[in-house]
Amino acid sequence: MGISSVGTLSIQKGLATGLDTASLIDSMIEAESAPITILQRSQTSLNKQKTSLQTLQSKLETLQKLAADMDGMNSTLTGRSSTEEFFLYSTSSSDEDLLTLSAQEGAKSGSYNIEIKELAQETRVAHNGCKNTTDALSSEDAVFILKMGEEEKSIQIQGGVTTLSDLKSSIEDLDENLHASIINTGQGAVPYRLMISGGKTGSENSISIAAGTTLAGFSSSDFTETQTAKDAHIILDGIDVYRSENSFSDVLDGVTITLNGKTEAEEKIQAKVELNDTAIRGKIGSFISAFNDTLTYLQNQSYNKDTKTSGILAGDNLVLSMQSRLRNFISKPIDLGEGKNISLSEIGIKTTEGGTLKLDESIFSEALKTNFQGVHSAFTGSGQENGIAGTLNTFLSSFLKDGGGIIQGRTSAIEKSVKRMDDQISNMQTRMEKRRASLLTQFTNMEKAISSIQSTQTTLNQYFWSS
Repeated sequence: MGISSVGTLSIQKGLATGLDTASLIDSMIEAESAPITILQRSQTSLNKQKTSLQTLQSKLETLQKLAADMDGMNSTLTGRSSTEEFFLYSTSSSDEDLLTLSAQEGAKSGSYNIEIKELAQETRVAHNGCKNTTDALSSEDAVFILKMGEEEKSIQIQGGVTTLSDLKSSIEDLDENLHASIINTGQGAVPYRLMISGGKTGSENSISIAAGTTLAGFSSSDFTETQTAKDAHIILDGIDVYRSENSFSDVLDGVTITLNGKTEAEEKIQAKVELNDTAIRGKIGSFISAFNDTLTYLQNQSYNKDTKTSGILAGDNLVLSMQSRLRNFISKPIDLGEGKNISLSEIGIKTTEGGTLKLDESIFSEALKTNFQGVHSAFTGSGQENGIAGTLNTFLSSFLKDGGGIIQGRTSAIEKSVKRMDDQISNMQTRMEKRRASLLTQFTNMEKAISSIQSTQTTLNQYFWSS
């Protein structure tokens, strides 16, 4: 039995009229709430469009990044990049235990003979020893000064308080690169030896006890240098090269050389940097995959062939324009300058009936061998002419730029519309609640009036029938 209420009064079926008042009011409110339902459906549709656009933006961002990684342009797209973005290299060493190489952007092919004469190392000095670690080092205030390269740093020694353990901790607090430890040799009357190690390798980073030290028993003469700071030294194709670390990142363009040991006399390590065809193929494969994923998504947002239904962005000019532009990029020949051009199909990248790309491995492998520069130029361009990657990157930038991209503008507009509808729905719902209360009052009054009439009728009937 439906029940409606207003204040302390309740209306239910059969109160006076026998009408299902609650259901009647619900039906009236439902009919008058039709505009709310229409707005909610519009919100649902807009939110689906927003989700679709956000997914599209994510796919375009992935595609743009892959294009930017091999477009041959600088980050602002105003000129050619100062480093080679398309070429990928592999490295090899005839003795990986002693020397390894890694290639990054800007590397060049080459073969080198390398001798490792010295490894970079840090300074290590050891104190002659103390009786224990807990006795005060001095009965009077003093200072311990450590020289690090050309810089001196002081530690204040508090008479009758500072211990060997305290000094160790204070040394490590001087610099994050310093390390101090106490070694118990287990021998003699002074078995506890303080070992100080410089955290940085190289001759410029040597450490020593400064002449200004006044802590008795801790001057430079009370320490023994157990390891001397040295620079790494290699001979690369007959040229002596020195660095403060065992990693050389600025000797060969785009190549980092890491030393792990020294070569024997007259021993030379053969190091090579070569084009990595497999990695290049993988880079292009990733680009093709992202391109196909984006194009397929665009197609499905217009019309899904599998479900034979219109997509959420069917007829959207943005989607139609982007589909057309993407297909245009891959179909037209790429200008190499000087009257020359090349098409993607010539290097094994073919277009399917659905408009997506497919890599013909045999043709592409042959193109890498016989026309590598053509493959390179197809993506990076030649001179001031952009290749497919550069052209695509520039095109996508207008859709994705921060704060003003076309897709971002669309999603922002949708969010504003949804918010405006939220406000409209909220206002309508408030009005419907007031309308419901008004109807409850009206029906309550009606029931009271009818009940009163029925009561009067009963009284009259009793009067006349009793006469």
